[in-house]
Amino acid sequence: LKQAAVEPAAFRERVEHRTPPNSLDAVVAGAYAAYQEALRAAGVYDVPGLYWEADLVCRSGRPPLLDGIDVLLLDAFDDFTPSEFQLLTSLAPYLELLVFGINCDTHPDRQNVYAVPWRTSQRIREHWGADFEAFEEPPPETQAEFAARHIFWRDRPP
Repeated sequence: LKQAAVEPAAFRERVEHRTPPNSLDAVVAGAYAAYQEALRAAGVYDVPGLYWEADLVCRSGRPPLLDGIDVLLLDAFDDFTPSEFQLLTSLAPYLELLVFGINCDTHPDRQNVYAVPWRTSQRIREHWGADFEAFEEPPPETQAEFAARHIFWRDRPP
């Protein structure tokens, strides 16, 4: 729930209107609300809560941590949780350039192996109007490079 950026009150409201209801809905909603309240009372954060707090800081103005930083490069991500994506959305106005490096294979026969990163790249393009560039790999020079690159190869070897 927390990774999906669903607040306890929103979750409770959703399950109260669920059809058919489940007898555990109220228990889960209560436990989630109690967990979140315990974190607040202790003044601590879980990992998704860190993203929520950072997002609030970014929404109130340029964070001092970004002083002197104009570019944010993110590499080797497959996907972002809603909380992470929201934080990036809140950071973007303070940056001149936001770059995502996502590992995908552009060959149509292998795109299903990279379905998650492809969806992520599409989401980034739709959200920010980002440009997409593919960087093709040079041919492997050693047998180890060949094996590492083609361990999940579906096509017949050349």
